[in-house]
Amino acid sequence: MEHKNSAGQLPAEKVPFLIFALVWIAFSYLIVFVLSPDTVGWVAKEDGIIEYIGAACFLAASVLFFVLYKQSRASGSIPFIPMSGNVFYLLLGLAFLFVCMEEISWGQRIFGFETPESIRGANSQSEFNIHNLQVFHGETESGERKSFFALLLNMDRMFSMFWFSYCFLLPIIYKVSSPARKLLDTMLMPIVPLFLGSIFVLNYALTKGLEAIVDAQLHHSIVEIKESIIAMLFLLLAIWFLRNGRTTSA
Repeated sequence: MEHKNSAGQLPAEKVPFLIFALVWIAFSYLIVFVLSPDTVGWVAKEDGIIEYIGAACFLAASVLFFVLYKQSRASGSIPFIPMSGNVFYLLLGLAFLFVCMEEISWGQRIFGFETPESIRGANSQSEFNIHNLQVFHGETESGERKSFFALLLNMDRMFSMFWFSYCFLLPIIYKVSSPARKLLDTMLMPIVPLFLGSIFVLNYALTKGLEAIVDAQLHHSIVEIKESIIAMLFLLLAIWFLRNGRTTSA
């Protein structure tokens, strides 16, 4: 539960989360300006340091959400599968485990196995993963940007829609709508604290701002940094739920 505080004063339990997130974001994007473009490209390449940090954060977030599931009371069930805890924690844990494995192509380069021929031809990077399958990719096989409707199947866009809806829009709805709040409380939906949800949006805005002022060769590196920060924020969210429960006072 949050402690009472004076008007305009940030509750004490939010301060370390806020400071850690902002410092992490500042140092992450600072490398774009203090390192050479070649060095930035190296640390933010596929299977580079930045990507593995993001994968590790997603994995840690997944583990913590599984812990939350085991510690929570049941909120419902999946058809034919009895649930002993809050199903939303279970789904978040499974989702972040999937994202972690996708980030490292299910350990393909760690364990050194080849991409099956049936997947290689359909994957834009010839990797053993789903998010780079041509149907989910942001560009056509000829390298052209897909249409708006075709991009609705783009994995990056779908993930952005997920975090924006769940981490930012839903907390606002929960805060301003009494009927929605009652429904979500009945469902035991874990509600993201709005200060954390706002940092997701800040991270996205910083990415767009940086892409407008840096060389095009650094755009991929900025996207990789953005994704690793999102992973860190979801890890912070899992820690928040462990410490403070599924909701906070308005």
